[in-house]
Amino acid sequence: MILGVCGKLMAGIAVLASQKGHKVIGYDKAFQPPMKKVLEDIDITLHRGYPKELVLNDADMVIVGNQLKRSDPIIQFLVAKRHKLYSGPEWLMTYVLRDRRVIAVTGTHGKTTITSMISWMLKQLGQDPGYLIGGYVEQLQGCANLGTGDVFVIEADEYDTAFFDKRPKFLHYWPSCVVISHIDFDHADVYPSLEAMVQQYKYLMRLLPADGAVVATGIPASLQDQMTAFGLKYVQYSVSKAKKQGMVLPKQLVGDFNLANILAAVETGCILGLDREKALSVLNHFHGVDRRQMVRYQGAVWAYDDFAHHPKAVAQVCQALSARGRVMLIYHPGTYTQRHGVMDESTYAALLQANKAYILLPPKHQIDLSVYASKHIVVCEQEAALSERVISDLQEGDQVVVTSAYYLSELWTILLAGIQKKFGDTVCISIEEGVA
Repeated sequence: MILGVCGKLMAGIAVLASQKGHKVIGYDKAFQPPMKKVLEDIDITLHRGYPKELVLNDADMVIVGNQLKRSDPIIQFLVAKRHKLYSGPEWLMTYVLRDRRVIAVTGTHGKTTITSMISWMLKQLGQDPGYLIGGYVEQLQGCANLGTGDVFVIEADEYDTAFFDKRPKFLHYWPSCVVISHIDFDHADVYPSLEAMVQQYKYLMRLLPADGAVVATGIPASLQDQMTAFGLKYVQYSVSKAKKQGMVLPKQLVGDFNLANILAAVETGCILGLDREKALSVLNHFHGVDRRQMVRYQGAVWAYDDFAHHPKAVAQVCQALSARGRVMLIYHPGTYTQRHGVMDESTYAALLQANKAYILLPPKHQIDLSVYASKHIVVCEQEAALSERVISDLQEGDQVVVTSAYYLSELWTILLAGIQKKFGDTVCISIEEGVA
């Protein structure tokens, strides 16, 4: 049984458990894209909402997602019964990863894309890796697969594991190779500072074997010192160096951040014994991940759906798209860190990278709205009202970019219908409705 089954990690665990032959029963309070699509494609039983009690046998495994709280009635029931509870990462290490060569993709930005690139690259070059990705990848037809090969590629984040285990998830995976894209401060509900986050990466370095490797860019000097002390192989990649050597992005991808993602994937492939030129050639045909610069509408205007929520990522997406036309940014500060106004100053600077910015306020926020007092920025509390305002402001050739850690089904439904009505286009990319 999986509690919180529609989470990005837990949906992948459901896939792997099903492939291992388990009967999987999943519970969640809502089923939203993209993981809703993943769960519907496998043979498991899904229930919306959590029961207050469960009928359990001793052999039943209960895997608890980290959105479940100690105060939830179902958790109180399970604790009282003293039934063994697995976190997602603990179950993975125990039943999937222990005998695999684990490639853990970490960092504040780019984890999902890099994990997808490595997994797809290996498959295209004749291998059958296991993988677990925190997003839906059309070219892989899902987000997870056991595979038959030695290698298992996993998206490994630094957020905490479960209500009963506050270590970061990546400390459970015991990798032989770690990819670190960037380390920027995030998760203010877990870490008081960037230094506290970096400390978790130092602990991760202690779990690498003597012949372990780190593929990284721009990491703190203190972390590099620890890698040197442990004698770990350290492979650095550089976007500026790659561009000087004439490397260009495939036309279906945008932004220097995606060039960095390709470099990270290729360097990891080389550690695994792949030919560099073949790896690069394969990645020229990689099309990306759901909700990463994902085109929702293509016509007189373009509309993109993007997972970016950290100020740095939001700024990078705006900069990448600015060459194509005016950028109209809809920003939803829905995560704990953004909702509590921890990064208001840097978020304001990121929003200025767009030609016009709109903020969709989450409920019960602590954002200092005075920081955003600008004619350039429109603040709104309702998805419908904000959609209508954006539609009225749109001009032919504009690019609408919606950045949020969450899927905003009402906003997208109104926005796409309004764009189509205003411009009379017929090229509209269909979207999947979430289940409230």
